[in-house]
Amino acid sequence: SGIFFPNSGLYGGFTNDGNANNNNVYLNGGTVIGNIYGGYSTIGGNANNNNITISGNPTLTNTTLYGGFASTGTTTGNTLTLDGFQGSVQGLANFDRYNFLLLPSVVNGSTILTVANPTDISNAQIGVGLSGKTLALQSGDRITLINNPGGLTAIGISSSASGLQGVSLLYDFGLSTDANNLYATVNSIQVNPQTKAFSESKLASLAFINQGADLAVDQGMRYARIAA
Repeated sequence: SGIFFPNSGLYGGFTNDGNANNNNVYLNGGTVIGNIYGGYSTIGGNANNNNITISGNPTLTNTTLYGGFASTGTTTGNTLTLDGFQGSVQGLANFDRYNFLLLPSVVNGSTILTVANPTDISNAQIGVGLSGKTLALQSGDRITLINNPGGLTAIGISSSASGLQGVSLLYDFGLSTDANNLYATVNSIQVNPQTKAFSESKLASLAFINQGADLAVDQGMRYARIAA
């Protein structure tokens, strides 16, 4: 979804005078010619709190993803979510959070996103989530969340992240970087303590219904907590 200008790109929101905030772009296929912007403000405005979500298998090899673009304003609070997408983009810019939802096909050594242009993700929050009833990843396995042959700057990012597979298994990931990559290593896999507590009290179903926004329905839970 969004505003599409042929040969120019895809925009969640576009304005010539004012703010381009709180917009959403959802993309799950096709070939994009041009760049993708969560929000775009040409004069005198901000482009904050926008979201870009990519799933499926779109072709984005020549596309730069911008959380927001503002010629004179701010571009903060923008989020990129890769919902099972694995592929390549030209560049990344102006995101404060990156969410990676891993499909069961992801295995030890997999690469999720390759970026051509040098990229700075410093101080961004990193979320890692899991999808499906089974997952090939085991404790000790490492995947590459972002690979950038041109150079990746990642100062001040979190050192760990946790994500749920369904509502029962809790994966703890260690995050690390080198000059070209952002890695996630599976440190441990354990039964979600909250699930165990609910089961022991025989109120699991009721608890999941009452707390669904926190435990199951809310997409954010798939990326769970982020530890500094």
